[in-house]
Formats: sequence, structure tokens, C-alpha cells
Amino acid sequence: MPSKYRLRRLFKKRFIVTFLAKIFNKLKFTPNCISIMTLIFAILSSIIVYLTENLVLFGVLIFIMTLLDGVDGTLARLTNNTTQFGGFLDSILDRCAEITVLTALYLSGTAYFIYNATLYTITFIFLISGSLIISFLRSRAQNSLVTNTKYDLDVGLFARSERLISIVIILVIPFNIVFSLGIITICVGIVGTAIFRFITYRKYIKAED
Repeated sequence: MPSKYRLRRLFKKRFIVTFLAKIFNKLKFTPNCISIMTLIFAILSSIIVYLTENLVLFGVLIFIMTLLDGVDGTLARLTNNTTQFGGFLDSILDRCAEITVLTALYLSGTAYFIYNATLYTITFIFLISGSLIISFLRSRAQNSLVTNTKYDLDVGLFARSERLISIVIILVIPFNIVFSLGIITICVGIVGTAIFRFITYRKYIKAED
């Protein structure tokens, strides 16, 4: 899937993200502060779901976190405060937030998974590792391509925004079968996206050899 169809692109154009960015700007928050806040929110949300095992509430909290994730970049553009370090910090904190959320989901969702525990564990191993590999592939492609700006590197069906929104959907629908099949589907989508990115980036790199 080309990047122009990514949910992140759609969220950037949504009124609510721009509205939140303007509010944070008036409150004198910097983009880096928002990035750090997003990680803190992810940690607090994970603690809450671990203690309460309320997956519907967790889904709502993840959605809020997803909105915050789009605010830092929007705020940076609104204030003309886009920096290399800001992008670097945001990328690292995004990975930390996602791992935190997925780990909390793994620990709290066991009782809702209708299949055996081994499949549940294997699914989350591929889900978490696949999420990291997707980001790693893009990072390596950016470093390997001399003219990376002319290539669409943000490809694939299950990049970060799509992963989080998909998780939100299966959490707010309170049925075990939805959670179970949803987690497996997301896992398959993540692995497929990693493979698709590898093949796509390979074509880009071969074209420059």
C-alpha cells in the first residue's frame, strides 16, 4: 500500500490533531515534550490495563495515544520547529511506547484468547518482533539509498498507525472471538508488511546498484 493511503497521513489532515497541536502550542509545549508525554501515557495506560484487565478501556487509551503520536509532528510543523534530533527522539520513543503497549496487551489478554496458550505466545512474539523489523527495514533502507527522498519508503498495510488502530478496533469490541482472530490477523498483516517492505526496498536498492 502506498504511503498516501496511510492512516497517519489521514490523521495529519484531521481537525482534532491540528486542534490539539494548537492547544499544546498555546501551553508552550515543545514537540519533544509531546513525544515524551506519549511514552508516559503508554506506560500509564499499560499499568492500568494490567491492574484492571479492562481491554475496552485499554483500547480507548491506545486511541488517545495514537492521536498524541500525531500531535508532535504537527506541532513541529506549525511552529517551524522540525529538527533531526526531534525526529530521532520521536522514532525511539514511538518504538518504546509500542513495545510497552504490546507487552501489556500480551500480559492482560491471555484470558480473552480462545485458542491455546502456545499459539498466543507465538503470535505475540511475531507481532512484537515484526513491528520492530518493519521500522528497522525502513531505517536501513534510508541509510542504504543515496537518493532516498525520491522513493516511497512508507509502504505496507500494517505500519505503526494501522497496527495501533487495528488493535483499538479489536479491543473495543468486547468479544473473545474478535480479540483472538483479530490478534492473529494483525500478526499475519505485520509479517506480510515486513516481507513486502523487504521486497520493495530490495528493488529500490538494486535500482541504484
